[in-house]
Amino acid sequence: MLTNNTYSNATDFYGNYANVLIDSSYGYINKKGLVKLFKEYDRIHWFDGDVGVAQKHSKFGLINRRENVISPLIYEGISFPYKGYFSAKKNNERIIINKKGEEISFKNIILDYSPVYK
Repeated sequence: MLTNNTYSNATDFYGNYANVLIDSSYGYINKKGLVKLFKEYDRIHWFDGDVGVAQKHSKFGLINRRENVISPLIYEGISFPYKGYFSAKKNNERIIINKKGEEISFKNIILDYSPVYK
């Protein structure tokens, strides 16, 4: 559908898309004026690129603009991305999710605290 809509809220364009809120439905608009709403989710926030954080019934996950689920809505929260990675909380544990939906647990990361300078 093309833009003859009144927006409850809209962001600036990031790349080719801007986030929109119309009548309690979240989605995006592209630079050609095409609006896509995702009414099955309580909230969605899109970022530069194809991945968005979706919320439904207090659970969060990642979806793409074609409505494909990248990671299931099983997380207690997901933060804004940084260089293609999202910080998420699952079962009170902090994990990292990449934009493919793959989890990286902090339990599997070994940090070396040896001094750089002696």
